[in-house]
Parts: sequence; structure tokens; C-alpha cells
Amino acid sequence: MRKAALAVILGLVLSAPFAAWARDPEWSGLGAVAVSPDGKTIVAGGQNRVLYMIDAQTMEVKQRLWTGVRIGALAYNKDGTRIVFEDEEEETEILDAATLETVKRIGKAGFVECARLADLMAVATDVMYRKQIRFLSMTDGSQLGSVDVADKVASYGFNAEGTRFAVLTTSSEGKENKVAYKDVPKELTGLARKEFVQKNDGKTSKLIVFEAPTGKQLRETALWYCSDTGAMVFMNGETAYIINYSNENLIVPAEGDVKLFESQSSYNYAKGVSDDRKAFLVGGLATGTYTRIDGLSGLTFQIDRLRGWPEYFGGFAFQQDGTGWAVTSSCRLIQISKEGKFLKAVPVY
Repeated sequence: MRKAALAVILGLVLSAPFAAWARDPEWSGLGAVAVSPDGKTIVAGGQNRVLYMIDAQTMEVKQRLWTGVRIGALAYNKDGTRIVFEDEEEETEILDAATLETVKRIGKAGFVECARLADLMAVATDVMYRKQIRFLSMTDGSQLGSVDVADKVASYGFNAEGTRFAVLTTSSEGKENKVAYKDVPKELTGLARKEFVQKNDGKTSKLIVFEAPTGKQLRETALWYCSDTGAMVFMNGETAYIINYSNENLIVPAEGDVKLFESQSSYNYAKGVSDDRKAFLVGGLATGTYTRIDGLSGLTFQIDRLRGWPEYFGGFAFQQDGTGWAVTSSCRLIQISKEGKFLKAVPVY
């Protein structure tokens, strides 16, 4: 009886975040993390409405700020003078990094995605459908441009320089062939099976690339691939990458065929990309993967397991030297070497 009840509860917990329109913390515990440009300070936050300032060398909490709201995303601006955080009210707040005083609070600004090296962030005005997206300064919140998308938007993200902005639309019923799941060829396994299902589920989407921050549309690619929730989108040069929860990831080049690929993790509960867009981190239950874009070589790491309820990753961030950081549902901060190895874990409270 206990095992059956546990399975039901776990299923509800795991499915709930992906049904939500707002980007609240996806799990209990910590769900957002960022690293200052000088690599000296880590900021973390999540379900308990506290922003933690942590010394990166000792991994000790040095300061706490009660925000009054759950924290869904965190980032530093280009020079490290500002901290940006998104809350559960679909507002984005800019804090002075030295005093933690509010510099600006921006309403109707959910689903923050940043190009930190360009001091640029994108926010959705209409959070439910994300059809109007504004480009704002990460330092003062001033608007620098915008895009209006005709279709409903699933996910979006920048290249490192903040000059390109990729938008993945939600799925729509199209002319694509539709094969019942029971009729998927049984001999297909792994990535081949996932690709067949994607190409034969009767649904399509689009990948639209804009110039940022002007909002000029540069190209549109029709996709047999769909990922309506929980995806991370970013660009490396002119190539777009889509990393999603179910580990059905996609490369969309400016020219040529799109390509499906997997990371070493079974599910990508949490995701994070480096500022230079040369690496990304994903993780599920205790296991994560550090992947370099060049060659898509994945390095798998395992964190030490705790007793009791399973611990899963809530968010990832990178230092400029390639060191990775993660936060978890068990309120822990994890350090990952640039070689993709688990180094240390400490509780944050």
C-alpha cells in the first residue's frame, strides 16, 4: 500500500510543474542558481522565498534576503552589479548586488531568459501564450526592443552575443503522418524510436530566429519535432539547440537537416547553459551530464545520495572558467568541475 501511494504522489509531483503556465520553482527546495562574473559569489533561491548569497570558495551562506515570493530564475548582469530574479507573480526584479535593494520591479515579465554577456534579457508579457516578448537591459530594465509571434510560444533563448534570438512554437496539428503508439515498430529503440514517434505523431512546430534586440525576423524552420513544456532553447552562432525534459533534444542549423540527439541523463529535470554557449548541464535524479557543444561529448557525474525521499536537480549555472554549479530539491548546492566531475555538496539553509 505504501509503495502504491508513493508512486501516485511521485507521479503528481513530477507532472505538476510541466502543467503550470508560470515558471515557478519546479520542485521543493532550491530551484535557481547563478554565479557572479568574478566567480566569487553564488546566489540561490527557490521554494522558501529566501535569496541566499554564498561564498563560492567556502560554499558558506554569507547573507540571506527574504523576498516574500518564490524564486523561479536567477542571473547576474554583465558586470555583476545587478542580480535579476523572476518570481511566481510573473514579475522580474532587479536588485543591487551590493546592497540587495530593489533597483526596478518589472510587471508582466515572466519566463526570463538572459544573454548575460550582452546585458540583455527576454521576458514574456503574455505569460500564458508568450506571444509578445520584450528585450530589456539587465542593468536598469529599460526596453531595447520586442518581438510579436503569431503562434503560441513554447520556449526561447539567445546566442552568447545577444544578437540572435530563437523561438520554438508550441505544437499544432498539421499534415504530418500520424501513427498510433501501439503501431510504432517494436524493433526501434532509443533515439531511433523517439525520432520515429516525433515524425509520426501528427504534430509540427516552428523554430523562428530573430535579430536581437531589433526583433527583425531572419528565418523560420518547419519542424517535425515538438516540445511544448520544459525545454531550454539557446543558440551557438547561427545554430539553435533545444534541450527538453524527456531528453529528446534537437539541433537546428541555419542550413541543412535538423538532428535529434540525447544526453547521458535519462531525463533532464533541470537544465543550464554557459554564458558563451559552449556547454550545457542537465540532470535528473542524482545523475547529471556536462556536455560540450563541440562534438556534443557528454560527461556523466553522480552526486552522493541522501537517505529518504529522492533528491533531484533544480537548476544549473556556470562560472566563466567552466566550473558548474547546481541546486537541488533537498536544498543542497553542488559543485561540478569543468571536467564534468562531482566535487562537493553542501546544505543551504
